[in-house]
Amino acid sequence: MADDPSAALLHELQVQTVELEMQNEELRRMRAELESSRNHYRSLYDSAPVVFLTLDERGTIVEVNLTGVTLLGVARESLVGFRLAVFVVPEDQDRWRRLFLDLLQGGEVLRCELVLQCGDGRRCDVLVDARQVADADGAPTLRMVLTDVTTQRAMTTALKDNEERLRLFFEHSPIGILMVTRDFRLMDVNDAFCSLVGYAADELKTMSFVELTHPEDRGADLEYASDMLAGRLSHSAVEKRYIHKTGRLVWVRVTRAVVRDDTGEVRYGIGLVEDIGASRDAERLRIDHLEQQRSVLVREVHHRIKNNLQGVISLIEQLKHKSPQAADALEEAAAQVGTIAVVHGLYSNTLASEVGPRELVRAIVESVVRLSGVAIACHESHDDSDWNWRLNSRDTVSVAMVVNELVYNAIKHTAPSGKVEVSFGGHSGSFGIRVHNGPATLPPAFDFSAGIGVGTGLTLVASLLPRPGATLSIRQRIDGVEAYLRLTHPCANVVPATGQETET
Repeated sequence: MADDPSAALLHELQVQTVELEMQNEELRRMRAELESSRNHYRSLYDSAPVVFLTLDERGTIVEVNLTGVTLLGVARESLVGFRLAVFVVPEDQDRWRRLFLDLLQGGEVLRCELVLQCGDGRRCDVLVDARQVADADGAPTLRMVLTDVTTQRAMTTALKDNEERLRLFFEHSPIGILMVTRDFRLMDVNDAFCSLVGYAADELKTMSFVELTHPEDRGADLEYASDMLAGRLSHSAVEKRYIHKTGRLVWVRVTRAVVRDDTGEVRYGIGLVEDIGASRDAERLRIDHLEQQRSVLVREVHHRIKNNLQGVISLIEQLKHKSPQAADALEEAAAQVGTIAVVHGLYSNTLASEVGPRELVRAIVESVVRLSGVAIACHESHDDSDWNWRLNSRDTVSVAMVVNELVYNAIKHTAPSGKVEVSFGGHSGSFGIRVHNGPATLPPAFDFSAGIGVGTGLTLVASLLPRPGATLSIRQRIDGVEAYLRLTHPCANVVPATGQETET
C-alpha cells in the first residue's frame, strides 16, 4: 500500500492544490491592495489643488483630473479629445505655440503663464509647468501642471495699482509729505515739501526735521515726537516754523503719525505739512479788522456815555443854584460824575483798550478846575519818557475817583490864600501821584491806615483804592499836607516804545 503509485500521485496533487489556493489567495490580496492604492492615487490625482493634464503629440487632451474639469468648466468626457489650444485666449496663442514646440524638442521642464478662456466664460490666469515624457509605446507625451493664479494675479495687480496710486499721491500732492526714521532723520520727501523749504530731496535726506525747525519751536516739537514714539500719542498736529534755505521763516501745520510693524516696533514716521503762512496773514488781517471795528464801536459808546454824564453834571449845576444849602454836596457829586465822564472821554479818544495815568490825571485836574474855579498847579515828571504807562482797565475808574477825591479834599482843606499842587510821573518801577495842599494841618492823631481822623471823602478813597497795585499815604509836611498815591502792577503797567508790555 505504501508503494502504491496512485496514492503518491494523489498526495502530490493535493499538495499542489493547497499551494495553488494559497497563491490565489495571495494574488487576490495583492490585487485588493493594488486596487486600493490605485483608488487612493486616483483620489489624490482628482482632488489635487492643481490641474494635471496629459497631452499627446498633437496637443490633444488625453487625461485630466477633476480640478482641471472644474477650472475649465467642461465635463471630463467632453474634455478628452479637445486640443488645449482651444482654451488659450487669442493674445496668448503665440506663447502657447512656442511652449508646445519647445516641449516636443526635449525633456526639460518648461514654465510659462497663460490666460485661458474657460467653458463658462471666465478668464483664468494659470502658471504652466510641463515636460515631455514617453508613453508605454514610446510616443511623446506631454505632462502638464496648471496652477490657477487668478486670485494671486488680481491681488498683485491691485497691490501694484495701490502702490502706483500712493506713489502718484506722494509725488503730486499739493501739500508736503515726509517720512522720518526713529532718530528723526528724513528718509523720503515729496516735491511739495522740497518747494516749501527750498532744499533738494538729496539735501533733505542728509538732514533731520529738527534742523529745519525754528529753535524756539524745537522743544515742543521733540516732546510731541517722543510721546508718539513711546505710544503715548497716536498722532499729533502742531503749528510751527520751518527755516527756509534762504533763511526766511515758513509757518506750517504738521500732522504726524507713526507706522509700526506687527510686533509694535516703530518702522518710521510720516508727516503731512501744509503751508499756513497765507491763512495766518489773512486771519491776522481779519482779527485786526474786527479789532478796529470793535474799537470804533467802543469809542462811540464811551463818547455817548461821556455826553450823557455831562448832561447829568449840567442838571446838578442847576440844582446847586436852586438849593444853595446843598451846594457843597451837589458840587462833590458833580465832581464825582465828572471824573467818570473824564474816564469815558479818554476812552473815546484812544484806539487802545487801556488809558495812561498821565492823561487821566491831567484830565481830572482840568475837570476839577473847571467845576470848582480853583487854580491848581500841575507838574509832570518825564524821568520815564521812554515808557508808556497804562492803567488796568478794571481799575481805571477806581483810580480816577481816588485822584478826584484827593484833589477835592485838598481844595476843601486849604485856606483861601493857600495853593493846591498835583505832580505825577513814573520812576523805580511805579507811577506816583502826589497831591499837596498848604498851608493845611491834619487832625490830631490822624492815621489814614487805621481810619483815625478820616472824613467822608477819605473814607470813600479807602474803599475805592485798588488792591493789589495801589497804596496811599497821607503825611503832614512843614508847608502843608501831602497825599501820595503809588501805582504798581497789576493796577499800572509799563509798555515800552516798541509796544511790548512789561510788568512792573
